[in-house]
Amino acid sequence: MVSRLRGDWRRIVLGAAVAGLIVLTAAGRAIAGQETVAALFGAVSDESQSLMPGVTVTVTSPGLQGSRDAVTDEQGRYRISPLPVGTYTMVFELSGFRTLRREEVRLTAGLMARIDVAMVVGGLEETITVSGASPVVDVTSTAATTVLTRETLDVIPTARTGYNALLAQAPGVRDTLQALSPTSSPNFRAFGQSNQAYQSIDGVITTSPLLAQTGQYIDGTAFEEAVISTLGHDASIPTRGIAISTVVKSGSNQLHGQTFLGKTGQALYANNVTPELKARGVGQPAELLLKDDWNADVGGKIVQDKLWFWGQVRWQRDQQGVQDCFQPSGDQCYTWQRAYYQTTKETWKINQNNTLNGMLMSTMRRDEEGATQFVAWERRRQQNNKFSPTIKAEWQSVQGSSRTMSLMYGLWVNRSGGFGEEAANGATPGNDRITGYAWGTAPDMNERQHVHRHNVRFGMDWFKSDWIGGSHAFKIGVDYFESAGNRARIPRLAPTYELFFATPSGSTSPCKTGKEAGCVADTIQIQNTPVEPTGRLLYIAPYIADTWTVGHKL
Repeated sequence: MVSRLRGDWRRIVLGAAVAGLIVLTAAGRAIAGQETVAALFGAVSDESQSLMPGVTVTVTSPGLQGSRDAVTDEQGRYRISPLPVGTYTMVFELSGFRTLRREEVRLTAGLMARIDVAMVVGGLEETITVSGASPVVDVTSTAATTVLTRETLDVIPTARTGYNALLAQAPGVRDTLQALSPTSSPNFRAFGQSNQAYQSIDGVITTSPLLAQTGQYIDGTAFEEAVISTLGHDASIPTRGIAISTVVKSGSNQLHGQTFLGKTGQALYANNVTPELKARGVGQPAELLLKDDWNADVGGKIVQDKLWFWGQVRWQRDQQGVQDCFQPSGDQCYTWQRAYYQTTKETWKINQNNTLNGMLMSTMRRDEEGATQFVAWERRRQQNNKFSPTIKAEWQSVQGSSRTMSLMYGLWVNRSGGFGEEAANGATPGNDRITGYAWGTAPDMNERQHVHRHNVRFGMDWFKSDWIGGSHAFKIGVDYFESAGNRARIPRLAPTYELFFATPSGSTSPCKTGKEAGCVADTIQIQNTPVEPTGRLLYIAPYIADTWTVGHKL
């Protein structure tokens, strides 16, 4: 086992090194364009519309450690990237002109915001403040996207169920019908495309670029922002399905935090089953036994403008009765779902040009489900999701006014399945083909899933002005993705087969245990147990994109 793990890590490191070498050889030095950050660019002119070189552009934000600045070139152009999402203040300064201050500039994930300004002759001590200007629009992208800012995520009421709650707010997206379940795995589509979905948490790919969904249990309340793109992805997205990019909250120079508690019960639910419907045999709907959701977070600084932290814990519970299903004791059957999340994020500004980010989002869940009117209580499935983390470590570097670079390692793990006890204590699985009633141990009670996905992303943005007929904004990068997963069946107390019965015609006692009169098994289905099938995927994707502006215009 140790040698196999060492071999896996050698492949990851070697793959990342080869991928980085390919891009460096092809393109030289450049800067990282991740979908979790934004950028500012534009041109500065005077009142006569003449472009102005030498103007100092300084940006500040509560979400930015310190400040960032740039000086306009001979064509009056400037570029500042990468910038974390948030609300910015921009200051334009040049001797002999009034200082221009632009406030409330909102940058969202992946936004290339163009801000052109005109300065007025005057002294530096004179300041013109511009507020309430038109919203910033990304004129460089043709993607159909929905941006959900923190204000939107906090104000609009949703079920707070991870990706399901986000997708419900995106036009054209069809979501899973289990949107209210705290532990449901999403399955969504747009414009007839249901596969090749692509999700990332703070830049970490959490789904396979080629395979279907697997256990996307996340804490949607930890997001500062979410961007949902249904079509028109750029070169950094390797699939054509729905792309979801989320940004985890972060610390700041100010200590901040919040708590949330939501709870409901059967008393707040309406019941439209009238006595007439009851007389016709309509049963009572499932009773909501318990539903609550709480979380608390705190963020701030360890060192001013140098080292920030943020952390959150969250707990969800959902227990509901099951209509027309009863335990041997006579009590009603129920489903019982519990989910616990823990998220942390740290930001360390090593120096003016280099930043290191770290993030951890872990999930643990416990489900008890499966019993229905046609499935015996003993056959219910107890499913546990053990410690399943999403981990990120990212280095970002600013190299002058035209180049930035980032290198990120991400890990996503899902460990779930039948880690609970066998509720039927080893009873043989049985099924009545006539009535559809099933009893005994659930055949998938011993089925466990373990998936891990290693992801190395290298990205560079490089702005080249006045080169080959105009200005070029290159976006260059490579993704290295290695995934391995298995859905193992381990030994269990119950036999590794299921017996199928057929209730005799005219019988008043349908098969519910296999011991009723006339109930004789006529079919046996044998499971391949124990077994540990493993699938692997290795994916390397270099890409390059060039936004070419002809002539001297920005």
